[in-house]
Amino acid sequence: GRGRFFLLRVFYLYLCGVIAVTLMPVLCKLGNISAYQYAVNLIPFTDFLHGWGNSERQLLLNVLLFLPFGVLLPNLTGWGVGLTLAAAVGASGCIELLQPFFDRRCDITDLITNVIGGGCGYLLQMPLHSSVQCLIKHMDK
Repeated sequence: GRGRFFLLRVFYLYLCGVIAVTLMPVLCKLGNISAYQYAVNLIPFTDFLHGWGNSERQLLLNVLLFLPFGVLLPNLTGWGVGLTLAAAVGASGCIELLQPFFDRRCDITDLITNVIGGGCGYLLQMPLHSSVQCLIKHMDK
């Protein structure tokens, strides 16, 4: 119906925004792929613990990046918290595994904070879930 289609469009636009923020340098770097170095950080919160750069800001932005994921996905699929968090792990994991090919770093901290953001989004949508579903059904009429 129209309500579900509208929600799918919102989710699609959100995912396009995530890709733009996390992977768009791909288009600029395609000619330089042969000289990449695969950079991985498997120690959680290294930047934050050492006070490097703007780590606090990055932590917050990564949580906020996946907040809509946790709000929208359960309303589209009816999934519970477990499947929603598993999807957040999968989506964030794919992003993190792709980033080093384009001069960015694969960071376990980003994965952790993205999943936390998805979980927070899920918690935010819980009291609104029935209202959103009712609105979708109303739009379908």
